[in-house]
Amino acid sequence: MKKIVLLVAILLALTMCFTTVKAATQGAIDSSIARGLKWLAAQQKPGGHFGDPDKPNYYWVALTAFAVLKFEEHAARLGKNPFDATYEYHHQVDSGWTYLSTQLHTQTPMNDQSGKDPEQYTGNDNYGIFFSDRSDYWYSPYETGIVMMALWASASPNRPFPNHPSCATTFRDVLEDCVDWCAWAQCDGGNGRGGWRYLPYDNASGDCDNSVSQWPVLGLLSAEAPEWNITAPAWVDSELLGAVSQIAIGLVKM
Repeated sequence: MKKIVLLVAILLALTMCFTTVKAATQGAIDSSIARGLKWLAAQQKPGGHFGDPDKPNYYWVALTAFAVLKFEEHAARLGKNPFDATYEYHHQVDSGWTYLSTQLHTQTPMNDQSGKDPEQYTGNDNYGIFFSDRSDYWYSPYETGIVMMALWASASPNRPFPNHPSCATTFRDVLEDCVDWCAWAQCDGGNGRGGWRYLPYDNASGDCDNSVSQWPVLGLLSAEAPEWNITAPAWVDSELLGAVSQIAIGLVKM
């Protein structure tokens, strides 16, 4: 048996030595992207969402926002606005945002968190916005962060947001209130202080989960992009550093 194993190992090593690996050409890469986007567009449901129809509201917001994000990034790669009628996938972007608008929820009032104002830099309209396809709002910090990335990639801060609430009429307004909500929802104490969990914290202590916390962070970073320049209060970053240190010593779930 040992001889057989050794022989197989030698043959594999020789195969690796004589196999020439060629980098994909730009044409092959472009072709793969085109096929992938065509497949993705075919998965969109009549209501504009992406997701398993046999599992209603099972991450539909997250899946739809990710798909819209990909179509938007492709438009940027082509030098187009994703809503431009000449863009091949503008209908998928439009209908995706129409669906996401039906999953928008407002949070008011926006109470100070441990004495800190979550709307410190954004006008204090006393509203936050989050996205969730569940009646209990489970996963809302997870899904809201992903929608924030898609809002950024829309490259359309002044575009009217479909079915918008009275507190936010444009894409920029919605992203701004999402930033406020993320600051408001951050964990206020305990091992999870500075991170996020599957439901928001409102002046409450608990734990956090890095599988969730990464998404509000990515959403907040997207909002800071030059075309948007929406910044969370400085204390959000300071609190987050505490959560990162807890991850480092193993007190926070990965």
